[in-house]
Amino acid sequence: MATNNSMNNNIPDNSLNVSGDIDFHGNLGFDANALFINIDAGEIVMNFRNANINIGVGAGNLSNAGNNNINIGSGANNSANNTSNNIAIGQGVLGSFFPGGGDDHHTVIGYAALQLLLSGAVNNIALGYFAGRALTGTESNNIDIGSQGVAGDNGVTRIGTNGTHTSAFMTGIFGTTVGVSGVPVVVDNNDQLGTVVSSIKFKENVVDMGDESSVLMKLRPVMFNLKRDASKHKQWGLIAEEVKEVYPELVVTTPDGEPHSVRYMDLIPMLLNEHQKMKKELDELKQLINKK
Repeated sequence: MATNNSMNNNIPDNSLNVSGDIDFHGNLGFDANALFINIDAGEIVMNFRNANINIGVGAGNLSNAGNNNINIGSGANNSANNTSNNIAIGQGVLGSFFPGGGDDHHTVIGYAALQLLLSGAVNNIALGYFAGRALTGTESNNIDIGSQGVAGDNGVTRIGTNGTHTSAFMTGIFGTTVGVSGVPVVVDNNDQLGTVVSSIKFKENVVDMGDESSVLMKLRPVMFNLKRDASKHKQWGLIAEEVKEVYPELVVTTPDGEPHSVRYMDLIPMLLNEHQKMKKELDELKQLINKK
């Protein structure tokens, strides 16, 4: 080992503090897996303790007694105390984290990501600027990518920020056939994905539809093309604003209450009900004719 400046031993046992240029040749080791390198009074701070790797001013906090953490960046996981199995990369990530110990298993990359979590939070993944920063308690098992998340989330996946990310593309779906157990995926006006359930165990107040579906005869089917479709491909459907005037329950609105789409899937059982009513009327007419 060669250095052009003096070494300061007024630091923790089994530690080395060097100011200026430093050049290591060969192997350098200390007992108890502890290696501290402080360069230029804290401009770059690296420490290895209990299988932890901390790189950056205040990263991991030198009092960190946890295990198997990787903290890279100024203030990364800087209030850590007895945390284990975390990966924190970026300035201020996990910066206000005050856990009481245990296996926390967070993976955090991005400026100020997951900065405000409290003791008891486990198994979160946050990627991106301010990712997961809305989680301010013990929220756990969340995945926030490019999203600040929502306070109180547990076991929630959020990708993107409303108003910032306005389109989504995913390959490997179009043209791929799924089994007979597959069901359509729908999205609500809060961007939540899900499926429509039909089992009786999810339902209550079940009654026959009766004449409820007769309102369908007042709807106006139209042909159209979408304004953004350069090919002007012909499509068929309804106008949400017109449907709202006739049967508002069939209209999907924006968070601001503006008509946006029509619940076309709900038209299927309503049309079936109308077909059954017409079939019954037709059968009754046939019986009357046959009696003559």
